[in-house]
Amino acid sequence: MLTGDAVDISPLVARGLLEVLAVETPDEAASYVSFAAELDDGEAMTCALALHRGALVATDDRKALRLLAARAPQIRVRSTAQLLKEWADSASLAPTELRAVLTDVRQRARFAPGRHDPLHSWWEAALRVT
Repeated sequence: MLTGDAVDISPLVARGLLEVLAVETPDEAASYVSFAAELDDGEAMTCALALHRGALVATDDRKALRLLAARAPQIRVRSTAQLLKEWADSASLAPTELRAVLTDVRQRARFAPGRHDPLHSWWEAALRVT
């Protein structure tokens, strides 16, 4: 069984590439409580803050996706596969580099897009590169 490696995000925060957010208003708090009735705390916080701050939500959680579509369809959503594809395209990764990244994501994060994911065939083709 693989165990997760601890990820130190402090260098990303220090460089301004990542920001740690918290609830700041009563409306955000109320939305958090509402989302938390149906989602885990992290997903609920993400959805609440995105709703009030106009941010994008990155999630593969099917329940969160359904809830956002029903309650807040204006929130933009990206999946892990979408984020990786957008990054790989913008970084012009060589096929072998992309394969290495996707292999790491699959093995270390235990993630691969499901067969119904629109990017499933892109992911699988990238993994077959020799």
